[in-house]
Amino acid sequence: RSLPNIYPHDLIFDGDDIWIGGQSNGYIPSGICLWRGNPDSWYYFEAGLIRGIYDHNIHAITGAKRYIFFGSQQGLIRYDKKKKRWETFTRQQRLLSEKINDLYIYKNTLFIATDRGFNWMDLGYDEINRSKNRKLNNIPVTRIAATDSSLLFATPYGIYQYFPEKDSLALLKTGSSVMDVQIGAVGVHHDSLWFAGQNGVAYFD
Repeated sequence: RSLPNIYPHDLIFDGDDIWIGGQSNGYIPSGICLWRGNPDSWYYFEAGLIRGIYDHNIHAITGAKRYIFFGSQQGLIRYDKKKKRWETFTRQQRLLSEKINDLYIYKNTLFIATDRGFNWMDLGYDEINRSKNRKLNNIPVTRIAATDSSLLFATPYGIYQYFPEKDSLALLKTGSSVMDVQIGAVGVHHDSLWFAGQNGVAYFD
């Protein structure tokens, strides 16, 4: 056995194990994949076969402690390793959109980038929260990065800086009008912000 029939999109190391997610190529078996390193073994978790998984087309994976989170096209999937239980959160639980683009854990909180803004969830709790600041409502957040005191959200209209303690959000002015559109990736290295869009890669000090 090996990878299921997916185009891999993201993975995360979990001790000796690796969780792998991606887009189905239309063949079976498909689904979320777990490779256990000791002993060497493969497991597949497919929507329709596993209770609690609505969709196994995965855009992002992250994890902390007993939880592994998956961003799918039909909501946020959480796997509780202690209880061995799968659960999917949707707009019924206050997600702004069920299409998840990225996931980022920041100071014991899971931030969720969706196709219509962002949400967050405190680890170990079931409540999904929304910002009172609505600047990014209905705007796709494609990627998330972080500094020591803030989060950075990549969007088609530039990079927004979010301060969780104040619930404040502002467009980050990098001085590069050509690059500040269609941002598809963002990252922080030391004191520099790096970002990529349809016109190339740039950095901002």
